[in-house]
Amino acid sequence: MSAAPSSDALALAAEVATGDDRWAVIGRELHVRYARGAGTPDVSMDALLKRLGMAATARNLRTVTAVIALAG
Repeated sequence: MSAAPSSDALALAAEVATGDDRWAVIGRELHVRYARGAGTPDVSMDALLKRLGMAATARNLRTVTAVIALAG
């Protein structure tokens, strides 16, 4: 995300329905675990990011792992 969200923004985001999906913010990173895959999410990322008040880009774990390997 462009910055770490405030505690008030995190509280607002916690109200977003997630179904079986789970999310956590670590610093400026939003980690999402999609219970049935990213193609069939229960959580609305638009609603989540709007409540967090952040702009963000997304990368899946496979892409992040490949980038780290290339940088190593």
